[in-house]
Amino acid sequence: MGTVKIESVNRGKTFAMEIESDSLYAINCLVGKNIEFLDKIREICIAEEIILIRTEDRDFRNGCQSVPWIKDNREENNVNAYDWKGNHLWNIGELVGDIKMAFDSITHITPSEAKRKFGISLPFTAQCLFSCISGGFVFIIDAKNKKMLRKISGHIR
Repeated sequence: MGTVKIESVNRGKTFAMEIESDSLYAINCLVGKNIEFLDKIREICIAEEIILIRTEDRDFRNGCQSVPWIKDNREENNVNAYDWKGNHLWNIGELVGDIKMAFDSITHITPSEAKRKFGISLPFTAQCLFSCISGGFVFIIDAKNKKMLRKISGHIR
């Protein structure tokens, strides 16, 4: 059985949990529309009026058990941002480009955590930051302003 990680940030405090589900393909925004995917939802992060959703690598569709690590095209990747009404805001490929790999993890991060974990300084005014991991790289994303702030490789402090 698979799990879906759900993370919420409210007033600077993070709450995270996992639920058992191997067939979550849609969420219903009760004040808006349904968000549906062809691939299984693996992570949902909610912060600052933005919902970030990471789905399983699309190469696993149709029951495939093994997929190549390096992809042919990832201009459209497996992380999408929505507003709380379910309107699509952006795909992470628009921010990081075609990196030829699917994303493995997304999580909320604060500027102080970025300093402590990665040794980088970010403006403390940035409130909607996410750490997104793919292929040994950490991408620090400003979700609200639709920007990639940093791409980091190497060890984590």
